[in-house]
Amino acid sequence: MNFRVAIIKCFMLYAVFSGRAKRSEYWWFVLFSILGQIFLGIIDAMLGLIISGQGILSTTFGLSVMIPGLAVCSRRLHDTNRSGWLQALFIIPFVGFILMIIKIGEYENKGFEVPTSHSLLTFLFLILTLGCVIVVNFIFCAQNSINNPGESSNKYGEDPYWEEIIDE
Repeated sequence: MNFRVAIIKCFMLYAVFSGRAKRSEYWWFVLFSILGQIFLGIIDAMLGLIISGQGILSTTFGLSVMIPGLAVCSRRLHDTNRSGWLQALFIIPFVGFILMIIKIGEYENKGFEVPTSHSLLTFLFLILTLGCVIVVNFIFCAQNSINNPGESSNKYGEDPYWEEIIDE
């Protein structure tokens, strides 16, 4: 599967979270998303389309590729015989971050000053946890398809490679 075909397929299956996706389909779409964000971020900066620190074009692009990105990641996880709900791990660092902010707010409301080290530790915790979750998700999505020998499907559907094997 080449770059163009992968992008077209991901947008054709815009919100389809069932089925399976090839490794190349997932990684071409990740590359497309990253390059699109970088390119549109540069255009935003050149044209002065930045409002409150966010570029209009790059934000619009990011929102438009979010759902197909989640869908192709879910399908890719299905190909490795894992649930697409593993993506929900991305929520955990943000919940912890929000809880820490609430605790810091309670601390300030009691008339105490919050040391800057607390804020720094909260930020570092968020970054490290989110980084770990991203690395684990990328490792899962980088794995080969998991099937029993001689089988062309798992509980999430037919093997996307099976069509290529039959054609040869």
